[in-house]
Amino acid sequence: MLACLGLQSDKERIVKACENLYGLVYIYVSSTNTIFEILNHYLGTELPILAVKENFSIKENLQLLISALKDMKATM
Repeated sequence: MLACLGLQSDKERIVKACENLYGLVYIYVSSTNTIFEILNHYLGTELPILAVKENFSIKENLQLLISALKDMKATM
């Protein structure tokens, strides 16, 4: 009944927020991959292309991304 009125439970809002956050992490990793591909192509670097691992938590995926960005910083 509450859903018909546009009201969501706390659980539904949390689930929606988590889905949105996961989507943003995916976009961020995709953008980073594009940058890595450009650097690999034009500068001859060998930066790894990342994949969002669906069985990993958001935190674990972001840790992988941070590690890759640190590698990029060290390379550049």
